[in-house]
Amino acid sequence: MTEFAVVVFPDRAKAYEGLKALTDLHNEGSATVYATAVVHRDADGALKVDERSYEGPVGTALATLVGALIGVFGGPAGVVAGAATGTLIGGTRDLLDVDVSDDFLGETETELTPGKYAVVAEIAEDWTAPLDVRMGGSVARSFASRAMPSPTR
Repeated sequence: MTEFAVVVFPDRAKAYEGLKALTDLHNEGSATVYATAVVHRDADGALKVDERSYEGPVGTALATLVGALIGVFGGPAGVVAGAATGTLIGGTRDLLDVDVSDDFLGETETELTPGKYAVVAEIAEDWTAPLDVRMGGSVARSFASRAMPSPTR
């Protein structure tokens, strides 16, 4: 089953440690990572994308999710605009195909306060413990029901 995972960190260094841990989990076979992004919320409350690895069709859904997160920080009208922006970044997939709940977006907005960073990933995992343990923090998940293409390493 594929899912989106968002892990919020107190600073940039911790976020990149989390990204490396996610890559390690993928390389050892504990999780399959399809796409990732590192984002942060600046002092003005805007969401900025620092790094992304979601080029091509594999990352379209994550790009749309990142766009939706950008939109959440801009209010209800921003969700539509942000999702459209994310879709343009990653392809032409519908936001409905991403299948994330308002609760998931709201939880991410609450946790990702100004100055904090997050790793956002589209992954598949057989069990949640490896990711939870390696991240050392709270992992928010939203499960997707669509089939994923083979990942690129």
